[in-house]
Amino acid sequence: MERRHVGVGAKHLPTSLVVVNLREPEACVARLGPLAGLAATANRRLVGSPVTIASIGLRTSFSNLSMLMREGFEQYDLHTPEA
Repeated sequence: MERRHVGVGAKHLPTSLVVVNLREPEACVARLGPLAGLAATANRRLVGSPVTIASIGLRTSFSNLSMLMREGFEQYDLHTPEA
């Protein structure tokens, strides 16, 4: 198995992300501090939004996170985004 590295000593770990689309992503980035702003800008360039949610950071599976989000959309009568 090939090992891929990102940055110094950081392993590339494949993970699924929820990408949160914002109406005004620039306003979100502007409110952040310098380090968080750099991370948000990198997210925006890589996936199209400064806000992402990784299920691994929440100590749950991606399928469970997806299910919780669908339930939340249904509970608040929001339209489920297309996959």
